Order: sequence, then C-alpha cells, then structure tokens
Amino acid sequence: MSRQLERRCGERIYSGYLTYIEGQKNHKRWVILEKVVNGSNNSYQLCLYKDDTEKYDKKSKILYIHGHDFVGTEQGRVKTNKRESIAYFAVILTEETIMFQSSVIEELSIWHRKFKQYVQHRSWLIYPKEGFPDSDTDCRKKTLHVTQSSVCLAHLNPPRFYKRWNLDRIKRVHCNTDVMGLEIKDSGFFLFSAEKPHYLQRIKDAIDNMVKGNESNIDERPPLPTPAPTDSIPEQDNNHHGDEISDTENDGLDSYVNIYNGDNYNNVPLPPTPLPPARPIKDCFRHFRSDSIEETVYAIRSNKVCYKDSLQMPPSQRQTLFVYSDAHGWWKELAEEIGLDYSAIDIVQSLAPQLNKFCTEILIYHWECMKDPVRECSMEELKKIAIELKRPDIVSILENRG
Repeated sequence: MSRQLERRCGERIYSGYLTYIEGQKNHKRWVILEKVVNGSNNSYQLCLYKDDTEKYDKKSKILYIHGHDFVGTEQGRVKTNKRESIAYFAVILTEETIMFQSSVIEELSIWHRKFKQYVQHRSWLIYPKEGFPDSDTDCRKKTLHVTQSSVCLAHLNPPRFYKRWNLDRIKRVHCNTDVMGLEIKDSGFFLFSAEKPHYLQRIKDAIDNMVKGNESNIDERPPLPTPAPTDSIPEQDNNHHGDEISDTENDGLDSYVNIYNGDNYNNVPLPPTPLPPARPIKDCFRHFRSDSIEETVYAIRSNKVCYKDSLQMPPSQRQTLFVYSDAHGWWKELAEEIGLDYSAIDIVQSLAPQLNKFCTEILIYHWECMKDPVRECSMEELKKIAIELKRPDIVSILENRG
C-alpha cells in the first residue's frame, strides 16, 4: 500500500461515513472506495476526507491497495473501554491493517460485501499444526485468505498480516478428512486443520481454481449486483451519522473480539415469545427479492417479509425446527450451504434477538427471497442438505410432519 497526495481518477464503488481507527485515536471520516485501472492491472484506493464535500486537507488520506500486498478482509466486533461491543471492518495488507468501526453493523457489512464483490477472496479460520513456529501452534487460531494471486495467513485479535505465498510457489496441496497440508517452494510444508472437516475441501478447491486461473470460481456464485433502489437499504443520513459518531479524537480500543470465535455462537438466546402461525401471502410481498442478508433484515424490520411457505411445513414442525436448529447451531451450517459467508452469519446472530426471531427463521426468510440462490428453497433440498451434512437429527425433524 502507498499513500498519495493526489487522488487518482477511478470508478466509485461505494462511499459513506465510518470511524477510521488510527493507532490509539479514532476519527470520523467520509470514506470512498474506488477502482483504479492501470493498464491491465487493477488497483483500488480508499479516499478519506473530513466530510462529504471531499475537499482535500491535512486530515485527508488516500490509501492505495494493490494485488501484491492485499491479504483479505475481516468483519468482527471490538470491546471499548466502556465494555461495549462495537462492530469493525478491516482491510488486511502486508504492511498494515486498515481498520474502521461503526455502531451500525449493516453499514460495515455492505463495505465488506463490496470488497468481496470487487476484490475476490475467501476466508476460513484455521488451526496451525506443523511447519509453524512453536508459538503459533499452541492452539492459536489464524485466518487463511485465498485471493486471485496468493494464499495468505493473518493473525486475529487484532487482525494483522502473518504470511503470504504467491500461487506459483505452491507445489502441492494435500487434503484429507482432518488436516490439510501446503507444500511451499523454498519454505517447506505447512499443516493445519479447520473449524469443520468439510471446510478443508473448500479451501483446496478455491486454491486449485486460482492456480488454474479460474478466478471466477472462487465464490460459489457470481458477485452480487448492486441492489436496485427500490429493494436496497436506504443510505444513512449524514446528520444521523454525525449524532452517532463524534468527530473528536477519542481513546483507542482495549481489545479485539473476532467473530470467528466459535464461543460467540454458543447459547444463542431464543426469542421469548412463541412463533406465530403462518400468515397468508400478500400480493405486494409475493415478488420481494433480496440481494443480500442486509436487504432481508431491512425488509423484516419494515414488515415486508411474510411466510411464503416454500418448505410447506406445518406451524408445529416449523417451530420445532427453529428451536432445535438454533439451540444446536445447525442454522450456521445451512447458511454456508445456501451461500452465506461468516459476515452474513454474524449479522443474523446479532440481530435475531433484536427482531425477536429465531436465527433459523431469518435464514429461511432470506433463502426464500434470494434472487439467485445457490440451492433452491424447498423441503426436498433442505433434506438433501441435512443428509449431505450427516445430520440424521435434522432429517428426523423434517420427516416428522405430525
């Protein structure tokens, strides 16, 4: 990454107010993400201004992001001095990590999704086994990022660069049911495990696709299109942001809590009230389609989502599925199978108590409304997913329609 005094001409991708974390100081800034084309090599720039007039002054910064130093992105939560949790979004580079925070988690999720849409990459939590220094194998988690040109590792808490290997240095990728190994030219063999065994095969497939030059297959579906104005989440009012985030420079963060931490997913509080019976489909809702989990959540908040009953489940069976799936965390496995990433899972988990709904319920809403679903929302497909994931308990619930 390099810093320039002048902003290069580029294609604007997204803009909005965020709090930029710089050392132990936080600054409210108007942030712009732009794509810069230099011949055949694409690079990106983050333009930081004091306000949305985009006037360059001593507080402005232009940060350049190139493919050779890009590691990946992460979204999570931080604990402040007041012991409150605030969402953050990080762009990890080999030289430094660019950190932003906001009290509006949906806004950070949009930034995260925009980066994933344009700078294609995928991320997984891994556990180092062999080939790493002893200090890095003591049950410490790291994130593995697969980009169009490299395989990268990053530390957690706070997110920061650890290792980067160009794809042409990867001599062999070995994968079995429990561990994966990467043989790196001039660096040796690195062995690691993942949160779930089937993640290892996905990592291998992503690396194989990139090595073959098939970068369009790094994600299971094509990049999400820009939402239509009628379906998208309204832009945040600038004055509203000014009320939420002070423009003064305040103390930094005490500690980081990354959303990869599996402990955060345990003991999810269930809604206190029972699930209401299925409601009839209204014509104005019938054709609602969602590009992202953020749009679905906004629709739920605006009462624009109703039961379409794609699964054709009786209310009692649906209630049983929602309670059991939330209590045992199966909804997260289902979320991954229908194409959601870890940031979308975090959104569902964070907002379900606020919306007084089950995580599984929100997930089914979203599955029904997806514009381009990876897998069609149906009872037959849901059973197939449960069988593929070797969950006879879920299959039993789906087959018991009493």
